[in-house]
Amino acid sequence: MRDALRARPARTAKQGGCPMARLQEAGAQGKTQGLFESVYLARQPIFDRELHVHAYELLFRCPTRRFETPLPESLATLRVLANAFTSFGIERLVGKRRAFVNLGRELLLEEIDFPLPPEHLVIEVLETVGAEPAVLETLRRLKARGHVIALDDFVYDPAHEPLIELADIVKVDVQAVEESALEAEVARLRRWPVALLAEKVETREEYARCKALGFEYFQGYFLSRPQMMERRELAPNRLAAIRLLGSVQRPDVESSEVEQIIGQDVGLTYKLMRFINSALFNLPRKVDSIRQAVIYIGLKQLRQWVTLLVLSSIDDKPGILFETAMIRARMCSGLAERMGHPEPETFFTVGLFSTLDALLDQPLAEILRELPLSEEIRQALLAHRGPAGEALACTLAWERGDWVQAQCGDLDVVAISEAYGEALDWAQASMRAIGLES
Repeated sequence: MRDALRARPARTAKQGGCPMARLQEAGAQGKTQGLFESVYLARQPIFDRELHVHAYELLFRCPTRRFETPLPESLATLRVLANAFTSFGIERLVGKRRAFVNLGRELLLEEIDFPLPPEHLVIEVLETVGAEPAVLETLRRLKARGHVIALDDFVYDPAHEPLIELADIVKVDVQAVEESALEAEVARLRRWPVALLAEKVETREEYARCKALGFEYFQGYFLSRPQMMERRELAPNRLAAIRLLGSVQRPDVESSEVEQIIGQDVGLTYKLMRFINSALFNLPRKVDSIRQAVIYIGLKQLRQWVTLLVLSSIDDKPGILFETAMIRARMCSGLAERMGHPEPETFFTVGLFSTLDALLDQPLAEILRELPLSEEIRQALLAHRGPAGEALACTLAWERGDWVQAQCGDLDVVAISEAYGEALDWAQASMRAIGLES
């Protein structure tokens, strides 16, 4: 049996080599420089007819981002808000002017509370959002609170009229409308009491034409390109990750404390709610709060998932690092279950934390000193001692294809192989639910 397994390539989440080889290759490409990192944001001025700056549109930028796929629009918006308020300071970015922030359908329906007075925030509804009843009802509530509503990259379509009725500003993409049709487009929109903003104005002639047609506001490269802003900070995502992990991993932590800890991070709360309501959990009803999540999946599971999401937020690392952490976590807990161990959650934590040094760019021993973990978990991670340490050593050997060293208690090779296969399937499903690809 061992000879057959030795000849057969180890099963991987994707074709193209064992996970450890891919991990080592990707890790070399994803190194950060020291404990400091750059935080980026862009702002583009919006001018009035006298060419005074009326507002700024805040835009997501991350030149060092290494993911193959773009950041989902909802997460990009949350990152813009987080950087604007925590890293740069909104006063520094826009002063007393308004801030335009893009919102897609997903975040609109979430109705997140923005940390900015409504009169200073323009909710810019992306062009991908349709005039469905749920969206319209959300926009009505936002207007009732005093928010200004703008429609982004707008090209007239009768189906969009319910959106126009709720809008205060319509941004017309002058590059998307034929020059001969622009006057008719303006005339159609003047049926509603909205201000018109000409965007993507790239030449003096386009600016003059739009001004003659009566546009109230102007935005585009002719007037000003987006201004990239950068701040160097002491790796806040790593420090925050360690602090948050330390809080949720305390053995005596109560559910009310976990609820408070998570609630302080808007991005984490959003990701957790989306994750728990995914098909992965198949819950009987939608979970709307951290308290409900505790009731439905239990505090132990919630702590595991929060830990996963915290680590997934370290987005300057390739997805294979996080995928490997998940595979190890699930395989270790799977081995514990097969051995009849009463606390598979401990094994899960050991497997998950075995990649902390690569994810946080610090020696594992130093990281563990910052976390309130039991001596059992420390010894398992640092010396592979105890039942959990044995499960981790078995998991690492299986990754390498070292079937001789892949031993765990009385389990035979079939049971270990099954635990690894289940871990791969689980990791893939979890990555999809979180919104990550390796």
